[in-house]
Amino acid sequence: MTTPTPTATVTSINITDTVLTSNFMNIYLIAQTQNARYDTFDSAIVAAPSEQAAKEITPDGNPWDSPWSGWCSSAEHVTVKLLGTATEGTEAGVILGSFNAG
Repeated sequence: MTTPTPTATVTSINITDTVLTSNFMNIYLIAQTQNARYDTFDSAIVAAPSEQAAKEITPDGNPWDSPWSGWCSSAEHVTVKLLGTATEGTEAGVILGSFNAG
């Protein structure tokens, strides 16, 4: 009796590379505690292809150095938590923001 020869080869996949090069976005919770005054964002739900891209999103759309920013001063102050994967066709950006109006 002979042992059958395999007819398929299994190849490992780097999930991170797959997410970054596909049309799919991940859903992240981004948060900051540096700027905790009134009229600021404390967190947001965002769509982004990677954790680093999520950190770069500002919920108010202002640049990091804007005097009118309601977010923290730089991406190094942002924490990121992966929540899941977005449906196909979702564009990168803010889905929902938590704004503390004064």
